[in-house]
Amino acid sequence: MLRDYLDTLNIGNRFVIRDYLDTLNIDNRCMKGNSQVLSLAMYGSWQVASVSFEYHEPDIFRGCKPDQNIYLQFPKRRIEGRAVPVNVTVDCDFYGMTPFYESPEDMIKYDIIAVTGLSAHAFGSWKSPDQAHVMWLRDFLKIDLADSRVLTWGYHSDIKNDQSTTSIAAISRDFLQDIKFARRKSASDRPLILIGHSLGGLVLQQALADAGKETDEENGTLLRSCIGILFFGVPNLGLNPQASRHW
Repeated sequence: MLRDYLDTLNIGNRFVIRDYLDTLNIDNRCMKGNSQVLSLAMYGSWQVASVSFEYHEPDIFRGCKPDQNIYLQFPKRRIEGRAVPVNVTVDCDFYGMTPFYESPEDMIKYDIIAVTGLSAHAFGSWKSPDQAHVMWLRDFLKIDLADSRVLTWGYHSDIKNDQSTTSIAAISRDFLQDIKFARRKSASDRPLILIGHSLGGLVLQQALADAGKETDEENGTLLRSCIGILFFGVPNLGLNPQASRHW
């Protein structure tokens, strides 16, 4: 995932990103046609792109590991007569909100937000097991629900060899904060559809319960806007973390 934090006009369009990525070395040589920019959407004041590579990832991307981002500097672009630097963050964690698709602002009727499960990945969990570049949220929901905005929300949920004591309550508080930010201004009362997989379903339930305990207008608007929740394999009867360590 690529994020441009500085200027919503800087990163350009998919072709600008693709052409730049194709100039990056793979085993000390360039490989034309290697890069695929499969989504480009706004989130706040950022543009966010999801990128796949047909053959191999560029050498510099191999340093992208969990909790360790990479920073690129695209060629400067001229905006309103001045050269503007383009600083881009490469992120393989997908923590927080990541947008995949949005119809034009005045045509968006729904927000769809998916939350992944235990020891899962906010992008990889929704990918096809057979086709490396195919991802359900990004590639298919926009066909069936073209008048929507589609996002995924990720968090640290890997418990293998991990002594983390992070609770569902803490994760749900982070989610509630992020979803409010994502829906501020014109999107605050837009109909909302939530998708929860495994532990993600429990996070959604806790977040909505917490919102219901508050009396402010922002939480009330969020609850009234939620028109549907889809659960996939949610352990409503309980979760055995010890057994999950062997997944």
